[in-house]
Amino acid sequence: MEYLRNHTDIKIPLIQSYGTREECPPNLGPFIIMEYAPNSGTMGKAIGMPTANGARFMLNPDVNEDKLYRAYSHMAEILLQLSKLEFSKTGSLVDRGDEQWDIAGRPITYDMNETVQLGSLPRSKLPHGTFDTSSSFLEACAKLHCDHFEHQRNDALSSEADGEEKYTQRLLFRKYLQSRSNSHSSHDSGQFKLWCDDLRPSNVLVDDNLSVVSVIDWEFTYAAPPEFSNAPPWWLLLVEPEKHESGVDAWAEEYDSRLKIFLAALKEQEAAMVARGTLRRDQILSNDMKKSWESGDFWVMLSCSCLHRMHD
Repeated sequence: MEYLRNHTDIKIPLIQSYGTREECPPNLGPFIIMEYAPNSGTMGKAIGMPTANGARFMLNPDVNEDKLYRAYSHMAEILLQLSKLEFSKTGSLVDRGDEQWDIAGRPITYDMNETVQLGSLPRSKLPHGTFDTSSSFLEACAKLHCDHFEHQRNDALSSEADGEEKYTQRLLFRKYLQSRSNSHSSHDSGQFKLWCDDLRPSNVLVDDNLSVVSVIDWEFTYAAPPEFSNAPPWWLLLVEPEKHESGVDAWAEEYDSRLKIFLAALKEQEAAMVARGTLRRDQILSNDMKKSWESGDFWVMLSCSCLHRMHD
């Protein structure tokens, strides 16, 4: 968060204090204290509506298109600013002091946290160190799928057939990534972009005019393969494909229509930033996002960033 405050115009709250459970006076648990940003709620709430079970928000089907365009526009600007931050390898930022930052730690992803905390995966199975190529990181993601399957609790499977299907899915997914790496070998290394697994409208605080006042929840942020940034964001409908009440196919159909609005908003932001001299033409994302969706690469990147999505 400190790095983002110093290297972007994204509205990041100032951290007052943070620490482990042992450093918390009541010994309650890890804590973080940051400045309060007066707000009217989250962007997700502004353009969404509760799902049938009330557990999460989904995009309001009757949302005003101008309002949606404005919301997508603000999110697009955040994505563009993140994608401008480039590094020579994949991993987590380490503060070396005196404004010196380096990618020196293993990527701490949302997926890794969930599989250890909830999925019975031993910490020893997590990837170690940084990654110099996209293919090596994607291979580590595929291996994590397989390791998670091996160590998950028995009740995660509904039947022997269910287990065979999920095991086969993982092997095919890993094989596909290996073949993909071979065909993309000429583009395997290069500038990796800062990426946050948990960036979505529900973590963006806005005012009454839908202007962004603060962006929170950055803990799963790391330098990732450029393919992640080049894929359109899953959160355009607020709800994940596998959690859509009408199924994945219905999600994809609705997503396609909303993606057109998002890409239009993104292109407008890109043109404005290029005109201001704050974005190079080779940093434009809209063309790559369109190709990612049309080619199906979108689904591959989505599966790499979240284990349970692969099954659907």
